[in-house]
Amino acid sequence: MSSRTYYSEEAERAAKTQQTVQIMMVLLFGLAIGAVVALLYAPKEGKKTRKMLGKELGFSLDSGRDRADDVVKDAVKTLEDQYKTLRSEMDRLLSSVKN
Repeated sequence: MSSRTYYSEEAERAAKTQQTVQIMMVLLFGLAIGAVVALLYAPKEGKKTRKMLGKELGFSLDSGRDRADDVVKDAVKTLEDQYKTLRSEMDRLLSSVKN
């Protein structure tokens, strides 16, 4: 449906990725604006609202850090396993070439 002409599949993929990122940014910006408007019209006092937000934000950041740590640990373990497998395969190939 697009009238654009791409010279490679890679360029087309990059353009689609960029478009997806732009859409996500607009959605996040809209979400942020909505959150600010909701806070301005919240029935609680500002002090209570800020305190509640601080607790929730702190919890979210902590859980995000925990998830990121888990992902990094999993990635490191996977890479170590792949390295060991590759290393043993290289050793096997080298020994077969020597013989």
